[in-house]
Amino acid sequence: LRRKEAAASAALLGAGYTCLGIPDLTIAHTERHKRIVTGLLRAVHPDLLITHPPVDYMADHEQTSYLARDAAFGSTIPNWRALPPIGVRARRPAPPCAALPALLYADPIDLATPEGGRATARQVVDISSVIDQKAAMLAAHASQREWLHQQHGEDEYLHWMRRVGVERARLFRKKTVTHAEGFVPYHGHAFPRHDVLTQALGTRLVKTLPAR
Repeated sequence: LRRKEAAASAALLGAGYTCLGIPDLTIAHTERHKRIVTGLLRAVHPDLLITHPPVDYMADHEQTSYLARDAAFGSTIPNWRALPPIGVRARRPAPPCAALPALLYADPIDLATPEGGRATARQVVDISSVIDQKAAMLAAHASQREWLHQQHGEDEYLHWMRRVGVERARLFRKKTVTHAEGFVPYHGHAFPRHDVLTQALGTRLVKTLPAR
């Protein structure tokens, strides 16, 4: 059910969807899982990889962050063997990526850090014109939305997304920007350091914030 919902959400964006087949609460920063994520990256050769922040409210998110970073690095190494996603048979292994993708960490849920602080962003992207499309994509995950609705007694699942967007929009200091998303670029060894967001979207939609 969750796979069908995720595919339906991606279709609203005109995007593809691949499930790596690792169940909830079992995602781990292991050799096997790194090889599986590497297999996906080599299949699509991304220019940009967006993942969870390395410090988040649940282990699945944090482990995914580590897996994405390490698999991206391994995707370019010829002697690092990749595995196809669980349940997917590949005719032949995809070749290594020619270059590392730019890596961005997305905002954590409710912009909250585990110790109760507020997550910072280095770049914010204006999503005012597509906020309703984002809400429709999130609502497509109906089973999770309904479960959280029962927990909270209201449709907090969608309220949270819009509330966070409004908070990030304040960083633009423009009345025309009503909703935004925040990101932190990863500039570890060998990863690209150029500003991929501004290069792709332009200065009208992207604002880079001063380092703290």
